[in-house]
Amino acid sequence: MVCPTCTISNHCPGCSSIGGGAFTELGPFFPNGDGRSLRKNSMSWNRASNLLFVESPAGVGWSYSNTAFDYNIGDASTDQESCFLREKAMQIGNPLLNLDRDAPAMYDYFWSHGMISDEIGLAIMKDCDFDDYTFVTPNNISDSCNNAINDATKIVGDYINNYDVSLDVCYPSIVQQELRLKKMVLFFSSSVFCSGDG
Repeated sequence: MVCPTCTISNHCPGCSSIGGGAFTELGPFFPNGDGRSLRKNSMSWNRASNLLFVESPAGVGWSYSNTAFDYNIGDASTDQESCFLREKAMQIGNPLLNLDRDAPAMYDYFWSHGMISDEIGLAIMKDCDFDDYTFVTPNNISDSCNNAINDATKIVGDYINNYDVSLDVCYPSIVQQELRLKKMVLFFSSSVFCSGDG
């Protein structure tokens, strides 16, 4: 009997294959809302194949390195260090193709699903020019666009899974909540990690 193996690698800083892929998408278990137990995923891919979740590059999810150089990441270094795998087939799910299409589609999705107000959704559609937009160094982005995007990000928050907004809300631990509240007194904080983000 041949047992196929499916390799899952989100392969991106901030995107854990285990925290995101295994525990919120296609793995054998999902976390329960209590933060202490798991439930079976009846649609898990492990019913048809072995699953190998790869955390890459170093520092994503539960991966780590004891060499500081390994944390120098980017598309060029990741590409150079990638291994060649003999694959029979490949499937790409949820790829980032073009920011000029993907970024406005995300905000349109938030708006059409009632996650952001009409005011913010329409401001993004009107004021944002995504033709030359990058997340690292936004080029032609106006102050009104930047404000609308920041408002949308704050409203949607860190606890909603953008890929399945119907999932249970992922609240951080009590310690992380307390730290966040202390930060908010001094400065608006927008980064609290959910379980699995490392």
